[in-house]
Amino acid sequence: MEPNDQVNREHKKTKAGRGAKEKKKATTGPKVERHNARAFSVAKIGKTKRLIQRNLDREQKKHVVPLTDRRNATTPPPPLIAVMGPKGCGKSTLIRSLVKMHTNHNLQEITGPITLAAGKHKRFTLLECPVDTCAMMDVAKIADCILLLVDAKFGF
Repeated sequence: MEPNDQVNREHKKTKAGRGAKEKKKATTGPKVERHNARAFSVAKIGKTKRLIQRNLDREQKKHVVPLTDRRNATTPPPPLIAVMGPKGCGKSTLIRSLVKMHTNHNLQEITGPITLAAGKHKRFTLLECPVDTCAMMDVAKIADCILLLVDAKFGF
């Protein structure tokens, strides 16, 4: 047997990994991507347009305050509810929770009176009274109702 007549066994072909991917790409050529226009579309475009517009209108309505002419209104001003109590008894927490309950918004900082709509024709104004005797007297003169909070950790 001569050295030129020797037949060697071939290497095992790779079925996975980087080498296999490169060989597969070289033999098949570049992949032609097909685009199906209806694959990600909606079935009823008119209904979808109306739904999108409705959601946009509802979102816009949250940010716009309706203009009402209150010059000739027969409704009286909303009652003023003053929240009084010592420092650290939960005045701000009570007001924040009432605002959250009626408006579903979180209030970060309480500055001045806050008017809430309790119903279609019901409103009320909350006012946190500072811990000062003069301020308490002034607020007591204008308030319709006073919520006096007590710090229960001191006892009665």
